[in-house]
Amino acid sequence: IMVRQKAFAPAPEFMQDLDLEIEYVSPLAKAQKSGDVQSALRMLELFGPLAQLDQSALDYIDVDGMSKYLLRMLSVPATTVRGEEQVAQIRQERAEQQQQMAEQQEAIQAAEAAGAAAPMIRAANNL
Repeated sequence: IMVRQKAFAPAPEFMQDLDLEIEYVSPLAKAQKSGDVQSALRMLELFGPLAQLDQSALDYIDVDGMSKYLLRMLSVPATTVRGEEQVAQIRQERAEQQQQMAEQQEAIQAAEAAGAAAPMIRAANNL
């Protein structure tokens, strides 16, 4: 109400373009957060059996969104959490490692197939 009535002095210049998020820390706000976290965790518990029946049930869960939500609701210190860029880098490195492993597996399979085919080729050449 006071903002709409312009009862506050203008924000300092360095703060004018900031998007501030206010976090309430009253006992009631903490209790509401706790209830929200319990609901989110209960959802995950219920989705486990559903996923065993049909993996597509997991399509409804945004794991990144759930992780960010839980970190925020539990008021986890920022110094203990990786930033978006770090997470992206870790995921990129993991994808590259998986690609390399897949390529190595293909090479091994090709070598095994060639090794298995060698006696047949020799036998055919001897005919």
